[in-house]
Amino acid sequence: MYTKATKFKSSFLFFVLVFLFVVLLIRLFYLQLSPSPLPFKDKQQYEFALCLKPQRGIIYDRKERKLAVSLTANSVYSFPKEIKDKNKTAAVLASILHLDKKTLLKKFSRKSFVWIKRKISSAEEKAIRDKFLKGIYFLPEEKRFYPQGELAAHIIGFCGIDNEGLEGIELFYDDYLRGREGWRFSEKDAHHSEIAAFEKQNIPLINGYNLLLTVDTVIQYIVEKELKKTVEECKPLAATVVVLDPQNGELLALANYPTYNPNFFSSFSTSSRRNQAVTDFFEPGSVFKIIAASAALEEKVAKLKDIFYCEKGRYCFRGHILHDYHAYGKLNFSQVIEKSSNIGISKIAQILGRERFYKYILKFGFASPTGVDLPGETQGLIMSPRNWQDISMLNIPMGQGIGVSSLQLGQAISVIASGGMLFQPHVVKEIRDKKGETIRSFSNSPRRIISKQTAQKMTEILQRVVEKGTAKNAKIKGYKIAGKTGTAQKVNPRGGYYKDKFIASFIGFLPADKPLLSIVVVIDHPQGKYFGGTVAAPLFQRIGKQVMEYLR
Repeated sequence: MYTKATKFKSSFLFFVLVFLFVVLLIRLFYLQLSPSPLPFKDKQQYEFALCLKPQRGIIYDRKERKLAVSLTANSVYSFPKEIKDKNKTAAVLASILHLDKKTLLKKFSRKSFVWIKRKISSAEEKAIRDKFLKGIYFLPEEKRFYPQGELAAHIIGFCGIDNEGLEGIELFYDDYLRGREGWRFSEKDAHHSEIAAFEKQNIPLINGYNLLLTVDTVIQYIVEKELKKTVEECKPLAATVVVLDPQNGELLALANYPTYNPNFFSSFSTSSRRNQAVTDFFEPGSVFKIIAASAALEEKVAKLKDIFYCEKGRYCFRGHILHDYHAYGKLNFSQVIEKSSNIGISKIAQILGRERFYKYILKFGFASPTGVDLPGETQGLIMSPRNWQDISMLNIPMGQGIGVSSLQLGQAISVIASGGMLFQPHVVKEIRDKKGETIRSFSNSPRRIISKQTAQKMTEILQRVVEKGTAKNAKIKGYKIAGKTGTAQKVNPRGGYYKDKFIASFIGFLPADKPLLSIVVVIDHPQGKYFGGTVAAPLFQRIGKQVMEYLR
């Protein structure tokens, strides 16, 4: 029987259901339209923000041989709350990945995402996958690889775990090489996999640019091979070779001992990874005599036939004594350089005067960075002439009391080789996009330092140094060679100079009549033979001979 009470109950129930439906509908609209529909904790559970890593640029040598590339390697990560048996999982991963179990257990105590190990080998990946470990996942990442191993290591440098440049070209041009990250915002399922249909936003990545270097890997190989022979023979503390194109400042090769393999850079000491040719300075010895000689000829305060009395090997100047290795009497200007007379070059510098001498030291590029596109370059060391003492005009002209880098010496000898022009050394020829189009190329602005006539006179003098002076071991059959030897006593930190520790050096260029190469050789504290003419010049000779055979 349908009574009033029944009718009231039905109506009441109807209105309640309608009210609940309206509330549910309002809540549904709120969840859909609200900018923050769920609490942050719940939002994290379903939203997916993926950082899109750009591909790092490739580094090529001048002939487009690959020196640095990027490969794909998987990294291992975990969501600890999904791991049931943390002790067992930690033990398995520690064994496969050679990690500390206690450290892994500490990571597993966290609630959110944790890295286990970045960029593992394919063998390690397979071993982990075979264990079917719950809560352990893989993420593909880029890994930097250097296909030539140690070759040109100090030029190229290396990258860290996050693919950021840490040394060399990788560091100096990191902004160009690394590109720009992109982002993809989407949603994920319970297994942390992206649901592609729910992609919300996409910020595109920009891949890194490629670099074309001035370096030639064949020349670099020759340099490193021959440097290694000298190291094995002389067992020095350190050694450096720099090869430049004197006509444009392009760095064709650069090698240091000790060296390292950038694929395993963390296994080597920081001293092995230091680019000594660029970062270190030292007293150069007699190779520095080319500066005072060039300046005197340019300023016309001396001529090639002018005679200088070299005091029979012992020169007293204002209470200071300067010696020559041999007791020379009268030498003309050219012979002073040819026989490397300390007394003779000091007298030439005195005629020039300290202010003009200092001006040419600066003009030839010393006491300031060369501007090479490699990190950590030193500017060297030289005091202002107002702070020079009486002895300064004895020792600075012969390469004492001044600090220079191997690269600065390369730039200086190239001034003579190029006919008087100073070029900025550089390593990168071009920066290219992924299509191969050039977006930037190096432009050099040379400065005239000395006249062509002075450069030609100095070239003739340096040829005689090789033909009949201290650098006979630098001769190469079929080519005219110009160069200068140096044998410098090493500075004793406690004061003065060591009597039994030397830096042997040679700077030169070839062919002397049409220079293609400037080469600097510096050997720090060789054992046994220690003269520049007997240690550094032969290395120059072997490198020059093989490089010319390769070029021609």
